[in-house]
Amino acid sequence: MNSNLAYPLAARRVGAQGDFLVGIKISESDEMIAYTILNSKIMNPIIVKEVKNPIEKYDTGFVLARDLNGENITAWMYFLVKFVLN
Repeated sequence: MNSNLAYPLAARRVGAQGDFLVGIKISESDEMIAYTILNSKIMNPIIVKEVKNPIEKYDTGFVLARDLNGENITAWMYFLVKFVLN
């Protein structure tokens, strides 16, 4: 996902940066059901919008979660997206 992100110029100008905790709910049939940016309310809205763009375009191709019997299940996957000024 990080390769599909661009640091928004407006966010750079104000020095906005941070770590975004993203959750994606994936169905047992490999479809994105829902997503959330857990700390979006405390982050710069310009960067929040940039994080949402690739998530909304990516809908299949996930590694499926499995239960103890090896059956595919619906589950949440969480990952961190970092925006850091150099």
